[in-house]
Amino acid sequence: MENKQQAEKTNGQVKQSYLNRILVKNSDKNIFVDVSEIRWIECSGNYLKLHLPEKSYMIRSSLKNLKSKLNPLQFVRIHRSWMVNINEVKEIEPWFSGDSKVTLSDGKTLRMSRNYKDNLEKFTLN
Repeated sequence: MENKQQAEKTNGQVKQSYLNRILVKNSDKNIFVDVSEIRWIECSGNYLKLHLPEKSYMIRSSLKNLKSKLNPLQFVRIHRSWMVNINEVKEIEPWFSGDSKVTLSDGKTLRMSRNYKDNLEKFTLN
């Protein structure tokens, strides 16, 4: 991964930097994927599937590890297996048992677990 997370001191404050691009293996070559192009991320064992508009890429990492390197105002964990780019979320609709249905801008729907609902609190005006 490029641009490793760093803490820089500026006027006595710690400034957090996050990944802008992720290096992924694509058959016989490595390519950089811009983080802003990732629509959602799916966990599959020890691997993550990065879903982009035209293609998906697999990387070896945990969701917890990648989450710590991404901007929390851009990527939000909505389920133990999914994280979404908040800029791709079109709507959130209540569903069964306190869960919700998250619809992305391309029409893809993902289930948001009631256990992760609080992660969206930082986007409300209250």
